[in-house]
Amino acid sequence: MSNATCDIYKTNTEYIIHGYCADRNGLDLACEPVFHFPLSVNPNELLTNIRSVLASSGMILNNSENKEKENELLKLIGFNSWQALRKSSKLCSFQLKNDIYFITPMHKKGGGYMGKENDTIKISINEKSEEVISKLKNSFELLG
Repeated sequence: MSNATCDIYKTNTEYIIHGYCADRNGLDLACEPVFHFPLSVNPNELLTNIRSVLASSGMILNNSENKEKENELLKLIGFNSWQALRKSSKLCSFQLKNDIYFITPMHKKGGGYMGKENDTIKISINEKSEEVISKLKNSFELLG
């Protein structure tokens, strides 16, 4: 697993993590697995499950499955629409590239999100779980 991405949402009560897959045109789509954790989760458990999601990211879907899969994912996350999720959460992108984690706080812009390169935190996969999760929490703090 040299390159993979997942999204981590933070609501008032929990973290929600989901992976990404691609359709045959290369379009990234949110996909399973989905994990929910209380904000009090210990750093080792949270990072272990982030790694699990990263490991399963990247499968290819048929284009006809796209909308259906994303609707199923929303139900697993516990929301009726992406707009409802966006209203009640903060988002960080969590990427693994060449043994480096890239944690990017995603700022709300229009109907979606935008990351700012200056806000991206890079951290080695060899760092302790506590340090990685501390950086993730700091990224969420940048979002207010």
